[in-house]
Amino acid sequence: GRQAPPREAGGEERAFFARAAADGARILYFVDTRAGTIEAADVADDGSLGTPRPFARIDPAGGFPGGPTVDREGCVWIALYAGWEVRRYSPGGELIELHRKLGLTTAEVSAVAIT
Repeated sequence: GRQAPPREAGGEERAFFARAAADGARILYFVDTRAGTIEAADVADDGSLGTPRPFARIDPAGGFPGGPTVDREGCVWIALYAGWEVRRYSPGGELIELHRKLGLTTAEVSAVAIT
């Protein structure tokens, strides 16, 4: 099986990313690396969070999700630690692109940066 990323001392593997959409919607994404789950929660005007809802689930056989990045179209990009892969999900959580290798020099990809 694939080796999960090392655990921080006493911590959880959770990454967060907030996005503001062109329509004014604000969403906070929660990534639980070891569980392979990504959840999304709406952010209210006062900064409070709505109830997290399932966004995507990644089988550990494919790698472990890292920090999310959101593009101009509102799509969520996830790097897969131990997976040699980057995935792009629609704003609704549907897998729409899968990029293997991309000239990556390591399987331990932890985040995606978009310029």
